[in-house]
Amino acid sequence: VTLPLVASRLSIVNLKNAVYVPTDSGGWRSWFVPGIEGLSDWSAVVAELDQLGFQGPVCLTGQYSDPSVSVEDRLRVDLAAARATYR
Repeated sequence: VTLPLVASRLSIVNLKNAVYVPTDSGGWRSWFVPGIEGLSDWSAVVAELDQLGFQGPVCLTGQYSDPSVSVEDRLRVDLAAARATYR
């Protein structure tokens, strides 16, 4: 919904993904996950960017909440997923 509204001003796209996890206080917080695991549909985002003719850079943020896997390993997976989505 928002991409067409900002398309003329969009200079970079930042791809990351998250889910919501419960907190101890009964609320919710964002938990950053690999691109294929989150709530954002990267293929839908890429399709919309393509339809809008976006030619700018795409940034993979490397922001993940679980420290048990190295950022480098997760970025490799996200890069492969982003490349597969762009084809």
